[in-house]
Amino acid sequence: MVTTPRPIIDSVVRSVCGRDVERLVPLTGGGMNETYRVELASDVAVVARIARQPAPWFIDEAKLMAQARDVGVPTPEVLGLKQLEHRSELLSFSIQRFLQGRSLEELIGELPTPDLERLVMDAGELLARVHSVIPDYDHGIRHELRSPEERVVARVAPLVEEALGPAAAEVIERGADFLREEVTTRPAPPLSLAQGDFLPKNLLIHDEAIVGVIDWEFAGPAPPALDLARWEVSAGAPCTIAQTWCTAGTRGSPIPSRRMPA
Repeated sequence: MVTTPRPIIDSVVRSVCGRDVERLVPLTGGGMNETYRVELASDVAVVARIARQPAPWFIDEAKLMAQARDVGVPTPEVLGLKQLEHRSELLSFSIQRFLQGRSLEELIGELPTPDLERLVMDAGELLARVHSVIPDYDHGIRHELRSPEERVVARVAPLVEEALGPAAAEVIERGADFLREEVTTRPAPPLSLAQGDFLPKNLLIHDEAIVGVIDWEFAGPAPPALDLARWEVSAGAPCTIAQTWCTAGTRGSPIPSRRMPA
């Protein structure tokens, strides 16, 4: 990944925070962006995220994080957004307040099962709050249910068969057929706010509680099932955190897709 020259980062952080940068620490899990913990004087720290996109980035993310925070979801406070050109490339900066904690993904192997189950149930409560928000804008990212294209299925199924066998490839084809039928025979589901990447890696834990839901870059209007499907597919092996999520739902705890009042 291309990295932004340190003087540029220092200048942007100084313009937002009014303090000089004492130390810059790259953070993992920043996805396609550069992400740094920026240490300032007096033990103050912020997070600097830097995107390289053709249009200004992070603007919608900041608005949606604020909306989620209004209904009780802990999201980082955005201190400032900046855009500048560097070598004919647009750099977008989001300077956010630093939240102390470790990701739930890091802690999966360390936490006792009851603690892990409790945190996953707490995550479901927070996700329900996210889904209670109706985004108040009509632009930006929208995750709408679409019928899968034949050419995409034809490309993916052989790859799945090669990696996992014929039975797995048949699941892909049956799933595509099911989705086509749902899209064509049922009314479109109502849209609410979806976080877009609601996974253990983006849940910060401190003092045995979820203190932050981070990385809202792909948040936007969507059927609430989007976040549930993302968790089911990407949160981990069924015997670990994904199974805990399912167990939480079957014990009468709030199902994450349930809409809650603000």
